[in-house]
Amino acid sequence: MSARKLIAIGLAALIPVWVYALGVSGGIVVGLASTACVLLILAGLYMMFGPHETPDASGI
Repeated sequence: MSARKLIAIGLAALIPVWVYALGVSGGIVVGLASTACVLLILAGLYMMFGPHETPDASGI
């Protein structure tokens, strides 16, 4: 999964989170906590599916 695709997914996921958060009492805190959760999930997805460096066999 490319970094651009992960950024797009993250931004798309944050829109409904903030729309909901701003409609409830204490919305800023809810929005910030939800944003942190979304960013942690995206970091995990990037670590699992992102590009990885492969060792170069020619250096052996």
